[in-house]
Amino acid sequence: MLLAEAVQKINISDTERDKVVTSIFQDSKLRSLVFGYVIKHGGSEADAELVFDDMIVQFVKTVFGKHNMNYTGELNAYLMGITHHVWYHEQKKLGKYTELKDQHLNDDLEPSPEPIFLNAERNEILKVVLEKLRGNCRAVLMHWANGFSMQEIAEKLGYQSEGMARKKKSQCMTELNDFLFNNPHIKDQLR
Repeated sequence: MLLAEAVQKINISDTERDKVVTSIFQDSKLRSLVFGYVIKHGGSEADAELVFDDMIVQFVKTVFGKHNMNYTGELNAYLMGITHHVWYHEQKKLGKYTELKDQHLNDDLEPSPEPIFLNAERNEILKVVLEKLRGNCRAVLMHWANGFSMQEIAEKLGYQSEGMARKKKSQCMTELNDFLFNNPHIKDQLR
């Protein structure tokens, strides 16, 4: 699929966006490329799974955030560029890489099981924290984090208006921040 075609479909409606996201998610060739790249650069299959999911989320966010960009070329090539970016930033966050040379990661570094364990542990902690939120805060925050507009969140979750969805998101963020403030040990584990 061409990148411009995917971008157009994402912007048409949430139904079309869901089709594009599903198509990307089920693309075994792309999945194989992403997994191969992450594993070649010191990651595990669990890391590759997270990078694959983050790549899709980042793609949708980019499409929503940059309406004036000229999208040309093949979709998979663009998605692999996002994959490189996501993996680089993940490694940089963990202190494994300090610079990006020629848009490729340093192949000489040894993979470490410690960052893999920490990522999995953080994800589990985050799941527990989100489940502690009242009502459908988890759904609201997950939709918002995945790039859905407030109007789309209102429609998907049955709120009467965009304003009500925005108010609910604000309440959920306050609840999340309060929980983390009252549980600083959990907040520290998520860093």
